[in-house]
Amino acid sequence: MVLAARTRSRRRSWLLGPAVALMCLVAGLAAGAGTALGAQFERGDVFLAASGGVQEYTPAGTLVQTIPGSGGATSMCFDPSGAHLILPGVGLFNDNGGALPSNWASATPGRCVADGSGNVYVVTRDASFVWTIAKYDLKGNLLQAFHPAPFAGEGPFAIDLAPDNCTAYYGNSNSSPVGGTGFVGIGRFNVCTGAQAPFFGASNFVNDLRVLPDRQVLTTDDPNANLFDASGGFVRSYYPGGGPFTNSDTLQTLSLAPDEKSFWVCCAAIPNSSQPKQVFHFDTDSGDLLASWIPGDATAADGPMSTYTPPALGDANVERHVDAARAGTAEAFRTKAAFTGQLSRLHLWVDSSSTARTITVGIYAERHGLPAQLKGEGTITAVQAGSWNFVDVSSVPVTAGEHWWLAVLSPRGGTAVSFRDGRRCGLSVQSSGSHLADLPDHWTSARLSLSGPLSAYGS
Repeated sequence: MVLAARTRSRRRSWLLGPAVALMCLVAGLAAGAGTALGAQFERGDVFLAASGGVQEYTPAGTLVQTIPGSGGATSMCFDPSGAHLILPGVGLFNDNGGALPSNWASATPGRCVADGSGNVYVVTRDASFVWTIAKYDLKGNLLQAFHPAPFAGEGPFAIDLAPDNCTAYYGNSNSSPVGGTGFVGIGRFNVCTGAQAPFFGASNFVNDLRVLPDRQVLTTDDPNANLFDASGGFVRSYYPGGGPFTNSDTLQTLSLAPDEKSFWVCCAAIPNSSQPKQVFHFDTDSGDLLASWIPGDATAADGPMSTYTPPALGDANVERHVDAARAGTAEAFRTKAAFTGQLSRLHLWVDSSSTARTITVGIYAERHGLPAQLKGEGTITAVQAGSWNFVDVSSVPVTAGEHWWLAVLSPRGGTAVSFRDGRRCGLSVQSSGSHLADLPDHWTSARLSLSGPLSAYGS
């Protein structure tokens, strides 16, 4: 009976595969694309805003291109999929630098962050110190405006989203409140409910910040970059020259690298302010300086930065369809590697309705259109529902264009795990075993379905 079931599943995969590809192709054509003006953005490249436009650099500091029509950018961010570069006050661009129709040119410029549901948040402050977090759609249409608790400091301003895609962290860059009033440091505001959240424990001023997947927070505070734990406790500082700076015009903006275990920061003059400013790459845990280089355009050292960090494979968007797998039964979803590299971390969006306290995620190689051998797995033991969760896995090499399967399991004895997936552009298979405590080393399939992609990805 098992052999017969597997034979039928393989036959169905040959039939369903072309149908899924056709539906996804039609959806992609319907979405439209900008004019292909430059090279496809490469994962890990660093983007800096210069006077002539946004410049793309390799991690080694080689200039790849300057994006036409991007001049005047004072902030930038990518959506989690990497399909769009968003420049508030300037425009919207696709992943090879082509301009897309949008209303972003009319938006108020400010630091921005995009969630996985098609929303973009821009933080600004006017001359009266009225703070606004404006919520836009991806095309730059204003949806809602929030007014979080104010700071009395000065810009530039910082914003990032926690893994729940709701809690916005925001901050200013003045250590002395104007007029002796106002909070100095990092505020938090729930952009899903419109409620003010408790201020973050870090009390120093910030030029920029990033919330890590484990909810630690990286900041730049001129002159240093700093790491704070999830409660706001100070962990360490990062010094490009081996110690604190003495010149005032130093580290301003930062961005995470694709591995999420290192970050880029811009820009400081070493050893003194008369030297050209450099971009630096740090290991987050050790504080080691991994690389540094001087931008080709000196004006880029004074503007915003971002790193191109789409998933190596999988879907970093929060899909709308809530799905579930009962405890003991695994489900795997097909995906294709978009980039070549080494995976060391798997992420899963756990829906707010999920009650599973332990979740195992894994990645399977494909054979005959179905998952085959388990290549990496890990167990999330401190599950947070309504949020992205992650687990580190042994390094898995992937090559762009290869098909893989991301699997989810709530081990037997637990409760069902709820997650998100799409309903038109993917394939999924349930395991033949229904009392699994662990993901099997070699997958045996039961039911094949048209569903996906799973809101899960590898980095």
